[in-house]
Amino acid sequence: MLISAIIPAYNEEKTIGNVLSTLSSMDFIDEIIVVSDGSCDRTVSIAKRYNVRIIELSSNQGKSNAVLKGVSSTKADIILMLDADLIGLTREHVISLTEPIINDNVDMT
Repeated sequence: MLISAIIPAYNEEKTIGNVLSTLSSMDFIDEIIVVSDGSCDRTVSIAKRYNVRIIELSSNQGKSNAVLKGVSSTKADIILMLDADLIGLTREHVISLTEPIINDNVDMT
């Protein structure tokens, strides 16, 4: 069962590093995809510091389109969508979001 985290991001240089640091420490997350939605700050350069796949949209197309690009680019069984501007994301948050799905208790959290 493959788990992919999709992170739509538009000019989130201040917060994306913390989100990616937390996700990168989770060994059950198989793939992290950052979709830069036309960012013109350091969002992409910060994301490149992590073992993530980056999709760069040339212009801002909106969060829905960024999410769609990320979802359509993975073959994962489980998709975890998190915003790039989350503050205080912990391993426990990620586990509480994914564990019910992994254990087949629910379809979505």
